[in-house]
Amino acid sequence: MLAKHGGGIVLTKDDLENPQKLRETLLTMFNDVSYSQNAKRLSEMLLNQPISAKQLLIRHCEFAAK
Repeated sequence: MLAKHGGGIVLTKDDLENPQKLRETLLTMFNDVSYSQNAKRLSEMLLNQPISAKQLLIRHCEFAAK
C-alpha cells in the first residue's frame, strides 16, 4: 500500500540478499522527502476514515454470523 501511494519502495527477497541494493534503496528513501510526505499523507487518510478498522471488522463478523 505504501509503494502504491509513493510512501515506500517494494523489495523482493532477492533484493534483500543484495547489500548494495538494500543500501541504495534505504538511502533513496532517507534522502527523498517525498517518501516521508506521502507516508504522512496516507497515514492521515487512514486515520480520518469514516468507519474505523475495528468497527468495520465487527460489522463483517456480524454479517458473516448471520
